[in-house]
Amino acid sequence: MNVEDEIILGMHPEDAAEVYLGSRGISPATVMEYGVGYDPHEQAITFPYYDAWGRQTSARWRKLHPNAVPKYMGSRGVKAGLYNVVDVDEPWVYLTEGEIDCLTLKQLGLAAVGVPGAGAFREAWRWLFVDRKVRIVFDADAVKHRVSGEAYRPGQDGGARVLRAISTVAAFVEVVHLPEGEDVNSLHMKGQLGPFVS
Repeated sequence: MNVEDEIILGMHPEDAAEVYLGSRGISPATVMEYGVGYDPHEQAITFPYYDAWGRQTSARWRKLHPNAVPKYMGSRGVKAGLYNVVDVDEPWVYLTEGEIDCLTLKQLGLAAVGVPGAGAFREAWRWLFVDRKVRIVFDADAVKHRVSGEAYRPGQDGGARVLRAISTVAAFVEVVHLPEGEDVNSLHMKGQLGPFVS
């Protein structure tokens, strides 16, 4: 358990949510703009999902307890869409793994859409990227092993899957390769993201 987790465990949950988002560099203005909230019942940060017309369609919860399983949950009975889907209309768009990375890029003035998990991209979404220019910037996960012993990297494998899904419809698409163990937000917090999103 890291120091941040220890601090969060000792706090009132609503304060912990504010501290967690602040520790990830997400500003109060961004929290307000994107409707990020706190669910006291689940003790989790909530990320509302909206459609292209601004109607809320679902939400995802990020539990604050460091040992929570699962760490993320979606609306029951509703398949999550893409986070901040409105940005698919931009000429250039970054496709991130998750909400925090998406919000990080939005704060930097970049068009970004979040996929709700490394393996969550659905073929039905490919039409949204027709004639778009896309940079896929998923997490650079360390190697993990399935029960069968097969090695895999969730972020890299998910990014490659998205590339295959949209490469035949997008005007341009590339995968941005981050250093191992990093994601958009972690690099931003270290001041090292610039070369990967310029």
